Amino acid sequence: ATQATQATQATQASPAAPASSDARPTTHAQAQAKLESDPRLTTRKAVNHIIPTLQKNLMSESTERPQFGGMMRVTPLKLRELGPEMNTSFMGTVNAWFSWATETMMPGDLSRPVTMSVPPPPHTVGEPTQLDHVEFGRHVQKSVGTAWNSYIQRIYESFASPLERRLSLNEFFIALICCSKGTAGEKAMALFHLYASAQPVHKVHHITPVSRHAMTVIEKIEGNAKRMEGNLIRAPTEEEVKKNICLHFRVFSHTQGTGETLLGETYIPTLNQYRWGGAGKDIPHSFTIWSTSQSLPPGMQPTPEILAEHGVRLSIGEMNMAIKWMPSADSSTDVGQLGIHLFSIFFNPRNVEAPKWKNPRVTVVTYDEKGNERPIKRWSGGARRGNPAHTAHGHGFGENIEFPETMRRDTWGSLHHRHATGSAGHVHGWDPRTELWQWNPRYGSQYSIENFKIKKEFFKSSSMRPNSISLQACRLITEGILRRSLACITNRQATQISDAIFCRAGAVPGVLDAVIVQESSLSADIATIAQLKADRGIKCVDVKHQMIIAYETQVAQGHGSIDFFPQSHSGAVTLELLKIQDPFPGDSKILWIRYVRSGDGQRFNEKVQVSSSGNVQLKQVALDMEYGSPTGGVQMNISKEEFVTCMLANPVLTEPLRQLSTTDCSCRRVPDGIPIKLDVAIVDPTQEAAEDDFMDAANVRQSILLEVWDHDTISKDEFLGECWLPPLSTLGSTPRKLVLPVRNAPSDQQGYTRPHASKKLGLKIKCTGDLFVEVSWVFPAEEPPATSDSSSVHDRAHQEEMLHTGKLHLKIIKAEDLRSGADLQTNKADPYVYVYIRNETFGKNDHARGIGHYGWRTSVTTGQHDPLWHTSWKNGTLNPEWNEENTFMIPAGAFEKKMKKKEGPGRHGAAHGKKHDLAVLADQSELRIHFGESTDDAPVRGQESGHRHRVEVFLGDSIHNFRNKLQSACEVEASKETDASLKKSYEAVAANMTSNHAVMVFVPSPKLRELHQQQREKSYEYRRLYKVEEQDPSSWQPLDPVRTFSHYAAMYGFGHPQMSQRLKVVEGNEDYKLKNTRYRIFMQDHARWESHVEETNTDLECFGYAQYMHHEDGGSKEWRQAIIERPDHVADSGQRRYNASFLHCPLPPTNLGDDEVSAAEAMESARAELDEAQLLLAPANPKILGSARLEHQEFLAKARHLHDDGMAEKDIVVALNDELKERWQKTKEVEEHEGQSHSPPPQLITLSDVQFALKHG
Repeated sequence: ATQATQATQATQASPAAPASSDARPTTHAQAQAKLESDPRLTTRKAVNHIIPTLQKNLMSESTERPQFGGMMRVTPLKLRELGPEMNTSFMGTVNAWFSWATETMMPGDLSRPVTMSVPPPPHTVGEPTQLDHVEFGRHVQKSVGTAWNSYIQRIYESFASPLERRLSLNEFFIALICCSKGTAGEKAMALFHLYASAQPVHKVHHITPVSRHAMTVIEKIEGNAKRMEGNLIRAPTEEEVKKNICLHFRVFSHTQGTGETLLGETYIPTLNQYRWGGAGKDIPHSFTIWSTSQSLPPGMQPTPEILAEHGVRLSIGEMNMAIKWMPSADSSTDVGQLGIHLFSIFFNPRNVEAPKWKNPRVTVVTYDEKGNERPIKRWSGGARRGNPAHTAHGHGFGENIEFPETMRRDTWGSLHHRHATGSAGHVHGWDPRTELWQWNPRYGSQYSIENFKIKKEFFKSSSMRPNSISLQACRLITEGILRRSLACITNRQATQISDAIFCRAGAVPGVLDAVIVQESSLSADIATIAQLKADRGIKCVDVKHQMIIAYETQVAQGHGSIDFFPQSHSGAVTLELLKIQDPFPGDSKILWIRYVRSGDGQRFNEKVQVSSSGNVQLKQVALDMEYGSPTGGVQMNISKEEFVTCMLANPVLTEPLRQLSTTDCSCRRVPDGIPIKLDVAIVDPTQEAAEDDFMDAANVRQSILLEVWDHDTISKDEFLGECWLPPLSTLGSTPRKLVLPVRNAPSDQQGYTRPHASKKLGLKIKCTGDLFVEVSWVFPAEEPPATSDSSSVHDRAHQEEMLHTGKLHLKIIKAEDLRSGADLQTNKADPYVYVYIRNETFGKNDHARGIGHYGWRTSVTTGQHDPLWHTSWKNGTLNPEWNEENTFMIPAGAFEKKMKKKEGPGRHGAAHGKKHDLAVLADQSELRIHFGESTDDAPVRGQESGHRHRVEVFLGDSIHNFRNKLQSACEVEASKETDASLKKSYEAVAANMTSNHAVMVFVPSPKLRELHQQQREKSYEYRRLYKVEEQDPSSWQPLDPVRTFSHYAAMYGFGHPQMSQRLKVVEGNEDYKLKNTRYRIFMQDHARWESHVEETNTDLECFGYAQYMHHEDGGSKEWRQAIIERPDHVADSGQRRYNASFLHCPLPPTNLGDDEVSAAEAMESARAELDEAQLLLAPANPKILGSARLEHQEFLAKARHLHDDGMAEKDIVVALNDELKERWQKTKEVEEHEGQSHSPPPQLITLSDVQFALKHG
């Protein structure tokens, strides 16, 4: 593999672009060019270029049916027989000594184990049968190039079998993939496709649940493969085009005399990877232009593949364009709007004569369900002035999407640029500098009509795509990986490691026990070897060790079969050959083998007759399930998702793959990455909002002041005193009566009381009396209704307000012993009470609309303090009685402050309501930081805050790694920041960034995308709508931490050289789920991935382990995973009986031929009713043990009190059942009296119900 790597490096290196350069690329184009000229052998290059090319050439020229699918390296006999000598006789000891002496004096060569070809795994094509060094060298040179010539012979000698004189192509591919540069996920997918096949989908449980990480890897790699489909293998046939091609582009050229000629075609099979959710600039991709069918050149031999294609399809150039599919709704991906931006076309001069005279025209169609061509209706963009649809020259636009000729041809055939088609920085027509035919954005960017429908099949992965792999193929892959990593294992051990990792039930095949019995036949009563050994009348000898050694030999020499004595076995088998000393010479014997098979882990017994001379009667002992059977087809195959999950979950395989990738530590050939531009806003960097939410929960921070005044119709009202309600958080929903002392206002009115000149009474006047009130407080005021995924901004804002709003009920009863007012002669007053509210989160110089300094509510019109409420005034009394009450909805202090600050000044009406809703949902303060500044921007903005860190982010960085880089960038910014506030924010982000912070990207609405498509970015409507959506939290889509930016490049435009993508970093919590619907759905999806069957614990069923009975092994028992249901009845013994459904069991032969097999159908065949002693419930608190009957709950609640009184558990059961029967008897009498049919007697409370209630409550 190292030699192949060197050869590939030589192949990929370009004379014009040196493999190693110290100069860092200064532009995006230079960096991209250097990345594409990467000379290293990466996994992607091996999969996309080397492997498919060799497979295509070798398999297409092969005329015989493939007999092999790989090659095994047989473990040497010396290693297979390691262990104690079992022949303890004199001759056995002598033979063992001579063997040891011979090996010591003449050690064998163990460096190159004997090779053995194995047949193709089930459902696979296989590999070339006769691949000698001549054929291998010829095809390698034809497929890869001459740079491999100096290595071909050495590669062949390293991998070829000297005995068979052939090289295994698949073994070579496994080595090439293992030693290439790539991630473990990329290598797992590459190894899967070597032996993958298309099989019906089923849902039988796998012991290793599919992980989200594995699905991410598959989605990324298959998305990249989809984009490259057609560029690497071949053009589709006419039948395939109508059935499997979503977009069909045709390139025409007009020539004098012959008219319009079809030059070539481009095919897009699916739109899955082109789903677009952004509003940035289009990112172009290259697509192969295939020529029309041509006749074969003279002397070229037609291959079966070429003949099947009815001609030769050459690659004549590339079409550089961006494709965007914008679904109308997430639930209906087949209806939406299609955008196509054609940038340029390149014609290869070797295959196209005189490219500069072609002046191409491009059309595009799709196909309906019947395979008929369907034009794509063009969107005119409405009636906007200057729309290209109405101003195109020469009728360049029509009813359907097509891209017209870019230049005008005169009478003599010369080409001229059209008038007024050029634009700033864009060429329209032939560009002699780049030798490209280019379209400017005005003509090259077109969109379909809205709600355009595409055939659903174009959004699904083809059912005929490889989706399954057999356990036999997994064994070849496992052995290949472990051989590459120099693991000292035998062939049997490699097989068992593979099955332990990949098998659906985790079952490992092997010999459990073996004996030789001195009998020609055995009684049917003896069902197990254990019974046989216990029978003193039958002589038997344990030969388990010898049979395990024999099984080692069988696996090593079985050409991929792990069965004992397979049908392909030739020659006689004797006890001597099995290394078993005949214990009963001259007598007939039985070799009894007890084993477990792969797939479902079933145990079996096989009795093989042995003659008196020691000859073993050949009889196949199947340790593998039959792949062709309905049950074996399910148990012996795993899906693509399960394969990748098992690979990534087991370090036995993934660590060698990673270590083999890092053996070449030289960085001379590593190309420079391409930094991406990001504009990042970190919400609430100092965690002030989180602290405010915590304080709101602990203390609402709204204070209620009660002021008592003396009403005077002639002069000013006089202040009689004031009092404060206790903190609202100390109150409850139950009304409390309070007596509040009425006292003077503090002399220092700076925040300690409501400022008012009349409240300054001086030292001589003292306020007296008490105020009697009744008050209650509920927070939140009521439970908010659940919002749906399609909730509007107003609904979500209303829910957020309800969560941060409490209800205060205040009743002012009376007052006693108030001081007299201005009428000192009568010693009376006309008192009334004013109720004011103060927001404690506001300071001296802090204010907002409707809230003045120190947080006192003010009138928006007059600016004066605005009371919350006031009572009526009572005439001529110092002991007034009001008995007046009112209810107030009061928001939490921090929430009200945030809302008022964000809302700002405004008028009433619909616009104000929208502004209010956005203020409720708005985030807190933001800290901006930028990544990916170009060399042109660096001198200008390099010293500005947020631009000085020099940290770079690449498309290959995961979102998790991006958070770490964001912390590093903030650390650098903090060290260079002079502003104390900003420095504090940077330091807080660097210290407090956790995995709870969600990284989100802005997703514009269809309306905003439509304005962008109309190029109306500078219009008032676009700017207004953009500002509204930017403030709406549900316009921001969370990014998966395990994914990279390249996963989202096609959808959100990451990596564009001129555009900075907007990101927002927010701490994800329960409160934010209510604000952002996208985040709530994102977290729900994550929760589904993280929920496993092992966590099942409901009132009806729970996960656990149950004793599974092997009927073919004499009823032996094994603990297996099961779903255990709540018992429906109690046995006569008082013990409960449970229904257990085993997760891994022999599948029923029925219904397996259908497209799907449900888990319920698969478990039905192993459904058993078991006692409590045969179960182990996994949860610490199994809910199925408690009574689920509502009529029991009232009585079981008394169990704790009865137990505390000293009553025994059995006595509690009797007492509770007596009460239960007594109530039922009374109910029965009432029903009989009213002539109704009486209810059946209730099910009695059991001892386990009481025990569960006492233990768990």
